[in-house]
Amino acid sequence: MPFSTASCFSRPSAIVLLTLLVGACTSEPPKPVTIENTEEVSATVEAIDVNTRMISLHGTDGARVTVEATPAVRNLSQVKVGDRVVARYYQALAAELRRRGDGSGETEAPIVEAGSARAPNGDRPAGAVGTRSRQTVRITGVDTKNHVVSFYGSDGLARSVPVRSPQGQEFISKLKAGDEVEITYTEAVAVSVEASK
Repeated sequence: MPFSTASCFSRPSAIVLLTLLVGACTSEPPKPVTIENTEEVSATVEAIDVNTRMISLHGTDGARVTVEATPAVRNLSQVKVGDRVVARYYQALAAELRRRGDGSGETEAPIVEAGSARAPNGDRPAGAVGTRSRQTVRITGVDTKNHVVSFYGSDGLARSVPVRSPQGQEFISKLKAGDEVEITYTEAVAVSVEASK
C-alpha cells in the first residue's frame, strides 16, 4: 500500500501542524530594550583646604573619605564645612537586534562620545562628565538558564556578560548565535555642592 499523508493526518490536524510550523519559522525578533539606573550619594564636608584642594567628606553611611578636587572644579573657595556634596550616577544600556547588511547600525569599531560641563564662574561648584559608546556585537551563545550572553565586540574581544534585569533577560532569550546586536552604553556622573541647611 503506497504511503499517503491523507491516511496519517486528518485535515484539521494537518492544518494545526502547518500553523505550528509557520509560527515557528516566523517567531518575532526581540524588541529593542533600554535599561536605566540612577544612584545618588550624599556626603557632608567636614574639612577643606583650598590651597591643597583637599576635601574631607562624611557620607550618610558613616564612611569618611578625603578627596582632591581637580583644577576643573571651579569656585572651590565657596565650599564651606557643613555643605552637602551630592553625586548622581546614571547608567543606561540600549540593545537592538540588527540584520546584517541593513546599513542602520553597522560599525567597524566602537564609537565613543564624551562630554563634560562645569559651573559658570561665580556659581556654586558643580560639574558633570559623561560618555556614550556604541558598537555592533556578534552573539556567540546565550545561556537562558543562567541569563548569560556571550559575544564578540567590534573590537575583536570575546565577552560573556550576566544579564540581571527582567527586560534584558527577555531580550537575550530571543537571540541566537550569529545575531548582530547594536549596543549603546551611556554613563554620566554629576556632582554638586549644596549649601548647608
